[in-house]
Amino acid sequence: APVDPADFPALVLHRRHDAFLVRGWAQLAGSHFAYSHLYFDLLHQVLRVLSTGRRSQRLRDVIAGQWGGDPQPPAFPKGSREIEALGPADRHRLFMLAARAMEGWPFRFVGACADAGIWWSWAMRDIPMASFAYADEVRAYLYRPFYKPSREEMAHARAYLERRRIKATKARLIPFLGDTKLLNDL
Repeated sequence: APVDPADFPALVLHRRHDAFLVRGWAQLAGSHFAYSHLYFDLLHQVLRVLSTGRRSQRLRDVIAGQWGGDPQPPAFPKGSREIEALGPADRHRLFMLAARAMEGWPFRFVGACADAGIWWSWAMRDIPMASFAYADEVRAYLYRPFYKPSREEMAHARAYLERRRIKATKARLIPFLGDTKLLNDL
């Protein structure tokens, strides 16, 4: 693919990859990979999140907007969603974005995912055997369990409405507590 000065982070990443292959092990920020293929599994998963799915365009836009790169969607051949099936120019654009997102791993990547509205469930979809280095960071920073208010919180919200002489119905409590099944118990 043609190279321009904006490609510098991707070129650095490619050189780093060459070194990982020669050495047989890799290091990415605080993560150490005893075998280089474990690092490449992580990279593949990042590239997959960048290239496929409804929210991938938002992620590419966030990364390109904050650190540069080309957010254009990759042109997959008909019937394929595999990165390996992409042409050199599309793969190069994805690597430019991945290079920028993986700098300072995992903080840039998970921050960009959060800004793009990509949470744990989406970042892990279609990855049945995610590498520990990927899954651990995605879970630590992007997992958002459903909020369940305590009985005490529900009682305080109800008392707040009643002090204002507003009947504490489920519809009126939802803005304070969220739409939770626990409200059915009130």
